[in-house]
Amino acid sequence: MKTHLSCKSIFGIALFTAINITCAYGQKMSTVILQFPKGFNCSAVNISYDDGKEQKPLHLSSKNGQFVIKKKYFSIYASITLQYQRSKYLAYRNSFFFDERPAKIVFLKSDSAGSPFEKYRLTNCFDFKKEKDFFAKNNANEYKNLENYITALGDKFEEMLQDTVEINQHFNPLQKCLKDKNTEIVKSTSSSYYSFWFFRRNLSYPSYVSADSVLSFMNSTFPDKFLKSVEGKTLIKKIQGLIEVKIGGNAPDFTCRDINGHIVSLSKYRTNNKYVLLNFWATWCVPCIREMPVLKRVHEKYAAKGVEVVSVCISSKTKELFYNTIKKQGMTWVNIYDNVDIENIYCASGGVPKVYLINPAGVIIYDREIENGNENLDLLFKKLKEVIVE
Repeated sequence: MKTHLSCKSIFGIALFTAINITCAYGQKMSTVILQFPKGFNCSAVNISYDDGKEQKPLHLSSKNGQFVIKKKYFSIYASITLQYQRSKYLAYRNSFFFDERPAKIVFLKSDSAGSPFEKYRLTNCFDFKKEKDFFAKNNANEYKNLENYITALGDKFEEMLQDTVEINQHFNPLQKCLKDKNTEIVKSTSSSYYSFWFFRRNLSYPSYVSADSVLSFMNSTFPDKFLKSVEGKTLIKKIQGLIEVKIGGNAPDFTCRDINGHIVSLSKYRTNNKYVLLNFWATWCVPCIREMPVLKRVHEKYAAKGVEVVSVCISSKTKELFYNTIKKQGMTWVNIYDNVDIENIYCASGGVPKVYLINPAGVIIYDREIENGNENLDLLFKKLKEVIVE
């Protein structure tokens, strides 16, 4: 089993499968049991789950070397990706697919010091090793070049990430070569579900190319059976969000319920001639928490003047942690929790915090990105003074 890189999307080179679509898309339930050998350190395994709309880490406890996962999914197969660190910056990874049938993966003890996910028995579960090997064979050179570069840096890797010249001269070109090679492979096998899934997971974020180019590639490469699926529609909305969510662009509309069960609608705020300060955050995001007092100031100063603060929290380790945080931070405005549809159309999965000021016409007039790291959000207050009558 080949080793895999592990630092966010930079090393997200997971390999997946080609499957023909034979059933309708809709919400379903999956159940899978992971059984590890006696004495195996289960706490060292990171597990993420993909339901067709998003991939999220799972925070699970094992019992007698066993994990039990039961969750909803929207695509043909639910999938899990397992990761086990073999060094500070490199990890072993493997992915498995399953459907509504009860599935089980029994990992076998290996005599080698290699991947703990290399030997296993599957029940109602698929590893698609043939497809993974096909990708590994065709991107081997590009992958190895990037891996060798990271390995050679060792503990200096983090320093390199702060060196713009080094990144642009060496690191980025190696990443781009790998991405270009994988794009070629996907294009040549575009009729397979595997290629579409691999594209969604590894190639859909517009690094090195524009979001327009990514969307154009997607629409011209894959058949309608993928583009019109739940996965396809979700991904298209996400990429369109990258194109549209900017100063001067129209804010994508949404309607949902907040944590108190009240309906929240961006179009309704427009009807009521209100400005909306839309914030995406997470309990684990340190800059997000540091900026909460700033958002509280906005709420206290401008709520009576037609500015509605709406915060959308990405899924936390526990819901209790979310509620404790909003109480501690005094977040008495509108709060929405773990709404993947809103997160996708505003590309919140690409990183938080995100803060947008939307005028009553539905146009974005402020984006936190222009602050260049200023957590006081001085430019936000400047904009508010411009548009709100004091």
